[in-house]
Amino acid sequence: MGLFRIRLQIYNLADRRKENRFRWWLKNNIGEPPVKFDSLKIERSKVMMTNYLLNKGYFYAEIDHSVEKQSTGLKTVYYTIRAKDLYRLGEIAFQTDTTKIRSLVNENMNQTLLKTGDPFDVDVMQRERERISRLLRDNGYFYFNREFVSFDLDSTVSDKKIDVLLRVNQPQNERRHQQMKIRNIYVYPDYDPDVSQLNLELDTVKTDNFYIIRKEQNVKSATLINNILINPGDLYSITEYERSLAQLSDLGIFRFVNIRYQEVTNSNELDCLIFLTPAKRQEMSVEAEVNTHSETVIGAGLMYRYRNRNIFRGAEVLSFNVSGGVDFDWESSTQLINTSDFQFEAGLLVPKFMIPVNLQSIYRGVRPKTRFTTRFNYLNRFDFYTVFSSNFLFGYEWRGRNFQRFHSLYPISFNLVSFDKENANPAFLEILERSPLLNSSFSNQFILGLNYNMIWNTQPFRSRENFFYFIWNIDIAGNMLNAVKSLYSNIDEEVDREKIFSIPYSQYAKTEGDFRYYINTGEYNSLVLRLNAGLAVPYGNSEVLPYVKQFFAGGPNSIRAWRVRSLGPGGYNIEEDDVENLELRQVFFDQTGDIKIEANLEYRFDIIGFFKGAVFTDIGNIWLLREDSLRPYAEFSPDRFYREIAVGGGLGARLDFNFFVIRFDFGFPLRDPAQRDNPWRFNQIRKWSLDDMNFNLAIGYPF
Repeated sequence: MGLFRIRLQIYNLADRRKENRFRWWLKNNIGEPPVKFDSLKIERSKVMMTNYLLNKGYFYAEIDHSVEKQSTGLKTVYYTIRAKDLYRLGEIAFQTDTTKIRSLVNENMNQTLLKTGDPFDVDVMQRERERISRLLRDNGYFYFNREFVSFDLDSTVSDKKIDVLLRVNQPQNERRHQQMKIRNIYVYPDYDPDVSQLNLELDTVKTDNFYIIRKEQNVKSATLINNILINPGDLYSITEYERSLAQLSDLGIFRFVNIRYQEVTNSNELDCLIFLTPAKRQEMSVEAEVNTHSETVIGAGLMYRYRNRNIFRGAEVLSFNVSGGVDFDWESSTQLINTSDFQFEAGLLVPKFMIPVNLQSIYRGVRPKTRFTTRFNYLNRFDFYTVFSSNFLFGYEWRGRNFQRFHSLYPISFNLVSFDKENANPAFLEILERSPLLNSSFSNQFILGLNYNMIWNTQPFRSRENFFYFIWNIDIAGNMLNAVKSLYSNIDEEVDREKIFSIPYSQYAKTEGDFRYYINTGEYNSLVLRLNAGLAVPYGNSEVLPYVKQFFAGGPNSIRAWRVRSLGPGGYNIEEDDVENLELRQVFFDQTGDIKIEANLEYRFDIIGFFKGAVFTDIGNIWLLREDSLRPYAEFSPDRFYREIAVGGGLGARLDFNFFVIRFDFGFPLRDPAQRDNPWRFNQIRKWSLDDMNFNLAIGYPF
């Protein structure tokens, strides 16, 4: 947790005894040597702090130090800093010998980082050099770099003010800064860096100054050209270079993408050479898993995955996933296998917007994609019920131009859920009949709607700055079907407006937001805050939300002190239910709701190497919009909902291999809203046992 020097203790432990191979490895690879007192480092620290203050505008800062020796032999160093006066920026001017550069910089001075009256800061001035350099390189100045930008500083003009003269210097040789244009673009879509291209028989296809040079037709020319944002005849632009690099890589069909520029002799033109090394076109894998979720139930599963990255030579990705699993109950006297689950999924991802209108000029650079997905799932809980569901998804995905936002819009989202109640357990059917809301949740459902998702991620690349991550989802279903049914009803009054193909269709609106803020508190430690809230409202043709669309709480990515779908809704207590078969009730009635409010706070810290730890607190619950006679205190009430907030805390251990994380979380319920008279459980801490703890095993971080 950053409070204990575990690595130092390991070093001392290994160093006390005679060294062998294991102790040497323990001391030098896991341990950390003690920090020894060094007076020379004190002086170097004073110099570094003085330089830092100088760079921040404190030109006459003074630093002294003193050393205090403790009875334990440790020494404490105290630094006394007198910062004195802070110097600020005065008049800011710009000078260059090139009229075009002066005009370009002056037109963009509203973006300058240097403001009169701001504190003098060398770091800000360095970023201003980068800004001007990038501005010029985005406008054709291919050979320009930040070293051509310099500053003349004058502190004699006014008291505690520094005037800044920003200069763009010319190269030392005779060549002056000049704008470069793109002449031709040469694309090698099957380039092999290990094979010389000189003796190969290559085919060349020319399209508007694009030259496609290759051995075979492995990818369509239009696919390549549409994903190259560099255009013949345009000025050189580093932004278009970076976006082209990202967009070609994002196609997923190339192992390496390399873009180079070559100057045309005696001209101000550049030829662009793009070398693309193909990746393996097809891949397949088989995965097996074994798990347990009780003392007597063991599950086993098998999955087959297939992917073709360039099925129609347009960088389309075709994928198939087939999986199956069974649960064995070793203590069951009637049925060894109590659950079977089979799923098939097929998907096609096309790297463009498949729409009749040409939006090429609008969406270039946003990595457009069109997705088709079909899923079929069969779930049989023997002796209880069977569920068959099918799903079809069609829509578009794209990124914002700053690459921080990702959007997906699925105008067609079709879902058909069918429950087989004829062979269901009679006790299960009896409970459904007692609760109209629960019975509606387990009825056949036809869902046709629209879905929109937005992801906003400000995480910097290769930096430990604080950042946030936000997900927003909107799901609307049934409006189109309801409109069609209304049209038909004007013609034929006998048409049943509540069903399509003899199956009731769902009508609802649902939205959910998930905000996460990551605060780096040290080199290896961080604090993560998460807020998650959602609201779903059934209306029109639906009295209750489809079961597959309802919210739930608990589990490894939610409130970890409760099992998945076992918390809530509201203050409902399942143990107070008068249903005789408690086991049946607990197994099949996963708790779901229409409203969700949740917050998480987690402190993550380094222990040793890839072994990391965490301390967390989770709060929240779910609620129903309407009263349910079978579940008292489950509906949302402004007068009492805050008293129905669950609180859980716990400890976590993680094996973080960078590319793969195995997570162990141990959660304890601190406040249980189901215990309405006395929800807090601090007075029971001494009586806690393993039965009070909820263990979560998961892959990846919870958020």
